[in-house]
Amino acid sequence: MKFTMRPSGPLAAVLLTLQAHAASIESCPGYAATNIVDSGSTLTADLTLNGAACNAYGYDLGSLGLVVEYQTSKCSY
Repeated sequence: MKFTMRPSGPLAAVLLTLQAHAASIESCPGYAATNIVDSGSTLTADLTLNGAACNAYGYDLGSLGLVVEYQTSKCSY
């Protein structure tokens, strides 16, 4: 994020905070997915933090379970 003008006062503090947060998000490692199982209407996977925690949105958990359920508005009965 780059600025062509030099903001001052409270706006400058907010913009500098936004710049720092954006930079910290870019350095986050994300998660690696393993044990992926697709059973048609459901997908599950184990997620493991793929590097050092960056805690940009709060505490990064080291491992997570992912469950995705495919849904439709059609009745199946």
